[in-house]
Amino acid sequence: QLTITYDSSSSPNYEMEKELNKILEKYSEPNPEALVESAMDNIKILEDNDFFNFKISVKASDIFLAIKSYEILAEKCDYPFHVGITEAGSKRFGSVKSSIGIGKLLLSGIGDTIRVSLSDEPEEEIKVGFEISLESLQILLYHENQSHQIPFLLDL
Repeated sequence: QLTITYDSSSSPNYEMEKELNKILEKYSEPNPEALVESAMDNIKILEDNDFFNFKISVKASDIFLAIKSYEILAEKCDYPFHVGITEAGSKRFGSVKSSIGIGKLLLSGIGDTIRVSLSDEPEEEIKVGFEISLESLQILLYHENQSHQIPFLLDL
């Protein structure tokens, strides 16, 4: 399964940069509508090519931008979502930030896989992901292929 990520802090390649420039001209700054529009444009490209096995991610380092982007996108499409807060920060600050953003989305029924992004060792990201979903939200988890993505089933 392919994961398509729209990240407000990503460095785009040339083609992505052209698309980003069009969207930034329209919106002037990263915002939920811009992230969702970009995601929807690319979803259409995949659908037009009969490709439907993918997850969507519209991550941002700003908690409110990320949450609102996922909420808008959830109203527009029914694909699985890969949720997270990009570049959340240090172990302590990033864990709090990720817990708030990811927790809010999961409790709202938005999210199929999660990604915790810390400025720390990858093992810490996995631990925080388990703590957010299993210990704090009591979600049934399993770890997939030793990656940093943690697929889960909502059991609320």
